[in-house]
Amino acid sequence: MRRKWTGFRLFKPARYEPVVDAVPADAVIDPFDPTAPERRRFARWGSDDKQRIPVIRAKKGKHAGADLAVLPTATWYAELKDGREKIRRVPLFTDRRASATAAELLVAAVADVQVSGRLTDADLIKRVAMLPERVRVKLVTWGILEPERVAGGRTIAAHLADWHAALLNRGTSRLQCDLVRGRVERLLASCRAQRLADLTVDRVLQAVADLRGEKGLSDRTSGFYIASILQFVRWCVRDRRLGENVLIGLDRPQVTDERERDTLAPDEQNRLIAAAQHGPVRRGMEGRDRAMLYRAGLGSGFRLGELRALMVASLGADGDTATLSLPAAATKNGVAAVQPIPDDLAAALREHVGLKLPQSRVFPTIPPTWNVSRMFKADLLAARDTWLAEAPTDAARAEREQSDFLSDRRHNGKILCFHSLRHSYVGNLKRGNVGLMSAMVLARHSDPRLTARRYGVLGLRDLAGAIKCLPSFATPAEAGLREGTTDTPVNAADPPVVLASSLAQSGGRRPTPVDSGGRSGVPSAAQKTPARLGKTANSSGKQACAPVAQLDRASVFGTEGYRFKSCRARSAPLALGTGRPSSW
Repeated sequence: MRRKWTGFRLFKPARYEPVVDAVPADAVIDPFDPTAPERRRFARWGSDDKQRIPVIRAKKGKHAGADLAVLPTATWYAELKDGREKIRRVPLFTDRRASATAAELLVAAVADVQVSGRLTDADLIKRVAMLPERVRVKLVTWGILEPERVAGGRTIAAHLADWHAALLNRGTSRLQCDLVRGRVERLLASCRAQRLADLTVDRVLQAVADLRGEKGLSDRTSGFYIASILQFVRWCVRDRRLGENVLIGLDRPQVTDERERDTLAPDEQNRLIAAAQHGPVRRGMEGRDRAMLYRAGLGSGFRLGELRALMVASLGADGDTATLSLPAAATKNGVAAVQPIPDDLAAALREHVGLKLPQSRVFPTIPPTWNVSRMFKADLLAARDTWLAEAPTDAARAEREQSDFLSDRRHNGKILCFHSLRHSYVGNLKRGNVGLMSAMVLARHSDPRLTARRYGVLGLRDLAGAIKCLPSFATPAEAGLREGTTDTPVNAADPPVVLASSLAQSGGRRPTPVDSGGRSGVPSAAQKTPARLGKTANSSGKQACAPVAQLDRASVFGTEGYRFKSCRARSAPLALGTGRPSSW
């Protein structure tokens, strides 16, 4: 009669080892009888042969034909039925009493799942969470425990290592993976979290505040730390290591202390390259290499990581246009780039690489990112010192020292760093009156607003020439001076511009009526309704000033044939140094 199932069964399964390794050398082994292979055999040793273990003859495997000792395992196992009435086996502890207690707990958990579909008893959930991970993994495979219950018992460092490996397998660069992992590790060390259950919004915010006080993190950098740990927690939820996002409500701080990057003026660019060319070795990079690195950044607009990835084979040409090419893995937006560059830069780069192999790097000695910033500031300081030393007098030097020329911190709060070379690249395009869409494509931006507002913002030195295209609004007295009626010299290059009122009072050119569509010859509003605009003669019989509404652009500025075509033509800004409307 079959034994009735009583909930669970404890046992120690056998393990097999060669007899020579399991028993002493003086042990006596019962001979093997081929006629009775099922007869039990033992290996005996000690006084009166009281110590013995079973021995069997292996029929297959690597020990086929040899005697194996049958040894019990140190761990107790339990057999029990899961929710589908299937007998399962799970390893427990080396102590029988602890194993029996754990087996009873598993039977109670299975019964709770059979009733409600999942674990609902709070006491059972806490006790199951204290079981070894190997037991909880078995419960997940049986459908008794949720996966997040298993992950909750692992250390957060193990989850972090799995996340790092998942990012690498997804194709993220190792540099980015190490960056976000380091940020999360520093946050976890600050908030002293050992398990995923230890993560809370308050503890993470306190950790960010501690890092800001310790390392002086800015608002934007603090936001990067928060984004990294949010990415980690979202991955844990997707991988069913967490039941829900425990950091809901954690947002990035509003950026209030952002420092904008400034552009280098053309004279500053030349002086920076010259200072690097004749400067000493900085951060392991020679002056000649640094000067060529700065030239490449100013002439191509490539970022530091993209310049670091340049190979000799990247130098090419598309017809008569020299180019620099980068694979998709080396660009920020993940799109392969073929960037046109000036011919003089291409010639200088070819001379710089010389006879290097095609797979050699153009700039193999670029230091790490944090040292590149220090290297750039050192060259900037050397260029400023040279500029200050060129002052002809002490007064001129004192005036130059008050200027922010070649200073890494501008008076307007902006800063100069290595990425300012890319900003200066876009600024040079703006100074050359390059169209906005062309500049956006050359800068490899996806939004023209980014190119127009953030990159290549021109300073007062660059805008000084733009105001020369504005018309002059002279008073009647100034108009007389400009006509040569006084001893004041007249600039022949300036156009004879006077105010509309002076033209009207002098009885000058009669205004030409123009309608709203720009057509001439149409009666003006003053001719149609003179009563609304006022009389042209006053009570004394003298000719009064003609209303300004009757004057067109030609009568005011002395430009024959000028007509406004549309509001867009009136509001289009003028390109720098020209009289043409600009698309910027």
